[in-house]
Amino acid sequence: MGYTVEIQTSTAGTWMTHSNCLSVLSTRTCLVPMADLISGSFNLPFDTLVEVRVSATNSQGTSTVSSVNTSGARTRRAPSAMAVPVKVSGD
Repeated sequence: MGYTVEIQTSTAGTWMTHSNCLSVLSTRTCLVPMADLISGSFNLPFDTLVEVRVSATNSQGTSTVSSVNTSGARTRRAPSAMAVPVKVSGD
């Protein structure tokens, strides 16, 4: 018994479960680091809505998946390092 939390990857129609979401039933949470969403298997581009769907499994079987969220968290990236300032003559 439990829940399956799936996150849409950058490939349309491809859904994956993050390892942090395997014990949702006992923890009631599923926290996925942004670094994991913007790289690796998910590889979501900047400012992409993190789309999630959920299904439940019990002694009767597995439910149909929920509707995908249409609002919520969007991917972000850490800012790049600033270039070293250079003094321009006359300033």
